Amino acid sequence: MKSLRTPLGVTTLLGLSLTMAPGAFAADAVTVDTDTPIGAYWEKNKDALGAATGEQQTFANGATQQTFENGVVTQGKYGGVQAVTGAAGEAFMKAGGAEKFGNAESAPWKHSHCGLSITTHDGKTRWLVVLDEKTQAGSYINLNSAEAKAWQAERSKIRACFTNNAVVETTPVLPEAPAEPEAPADTNFGDAANEIADARAVAAANGVAVAETGGELTKATADLVIQDFGGNISAIYSIAQDRALMINTDALASYLSNPGQYGTYLYQNEYTKHWKTGALELRALFYNTTAENCSTPVTWDDHGYALYSTGTAVISHYFIQYDDYGTCINWDNQTTASPVTWGVGLMDRTATGTEIDTTYDWSAAKYIPLQQVLELRVDANKVVYIKADAQGKPLADAKPVESSALTEALNLSDRGRFSSYNDWAAGGNWNIWNEMTMLGAPVAEATEATANGTTIVTQQFEGGTLVWTKGTAFMNAELNDLGQAKLAWYTALGL
Repeated sequence: MKSLRTPLGVTTLLGLSLTMAPGAFAADAVTVDTDTPIGAYWEKNKDALGAATGEQQTFANGATQQTFENGVVTQGKYGGVQAVTGAAGEAFMKAGGAEKFGNAESAPWKHSHCGLSITTHDGKTRWLVVLDEKTQAGSYINLNSAEAKAWQAERSKIRACFTNNAVVETTPVLPEAPAEPEAPADTNFGDAANEIADARAVAAANGVAVAETGGELTKATADLVIQDFGGNISAIYSIAQDRALMINTDALASYLSNPGQYGTYLYQNEYTKHWKTGALELRALFYNTTAENCSTPVTWDDHGYALYSTGTAVISHYFIQYDDYGTCINWDNQTTASPVTWGVGLMDRTATGTEIDTTYDWSAAKYIPLQQVLELRVDANKVVYIKADAQGKPLADAKPVESSALTEALNLSDRGRFSSYNDWAAGGNWNIWNEMTMLGAPVAEATEATANGTTIVTQQFEGGTLVWTKGTAFMNAELNDLGQAKLAWYTALGL
């Protein structure tokens, strides 16, 4: 179903009776408060909904409802504003409406076993309410109940809806903790099928080798729906935004691990060719804003990432969006794309025990994801590091190692973003990784040797040896086999 930001129309009314009895919701004229979400929705769709026939009501379950000549509109935290019109609206109200079932999670949709239906949420329980006159309109089931789970397990075999309770009221099932239903057909997918189909068609037209049909729609989060098309191609759809993107499946996994990091707004797909190999890259762009109002080059508030896969690595590319003489453009800010994670075997953070180091208070440490270490500045002259897990916590049985040389050299740099420290910690100002980036975590204490008034500091890291002429701003890395393997892997990506 289309987003409620668009007016009611044929698409929204799909499957609903357009020949309902005149005045089915009729009553005395009622004023509609257009300052409320329901009122604002009615203002845009008054021709389809007709006049209000009841006052707006907010129930104990948190749902708000108002009836109109041609339907009922609900509003709540689980589905925003949704309209249920025609005979479907009558069936919903006769079954108990929002007072009993909470707000509708989406517009009505066709259930493969029950016909036209709707899912609702009352703050504790998700309900499936059947609205189809041709099946069992007015029947309902608690999707968290044992009865629902039993039906979901066997419905593909019996090919039937749950027991019809529309006439004979059954003992209500006590609400259970909200849980995602096992079967996709009972989940609020919004208009995922149509939007994903459109996105797939555009991708195919741009040369992406994508299957005509994908697997089952799956709820990844309360808002995001995903579909796997095989061949490392998937789709992602936002119910709230009513937008879909195609994305490499491994890149999708990276995105879902932390959507906020990359941007929660599904912006657009880009289809580019690798500068060296000519291979087609399917890029999914995510932004931190709706990308409707460009920022200026001064603030660069609107930013996000493009995610795509090379087949051997997931790549992220930082973008800024701004107004370029009246045109909203995406600009890579002169940065280079970088891998989201290291290749297999290049970053070992396997815990060898269960004890967590207590030498220092690691809660005050800075997490450096690229090297997967924690950095703790003990005092002005001492900095210690410890290997960390993917959540930024000290790795079990890892030991702290002092490595003050990195920050000493950083303090001597006139611009920290161009320092050897930044090359190691962040991959450099332009995000072009070099030998320093390949070092990993320090594994042994530093040693110093002085000759002819010059002090050379050396320290062993996972990927090689750090070499620093004390008192200078820059450092060198002499890579060992692991460091060379990292460098070869990164170079082969052709970024």
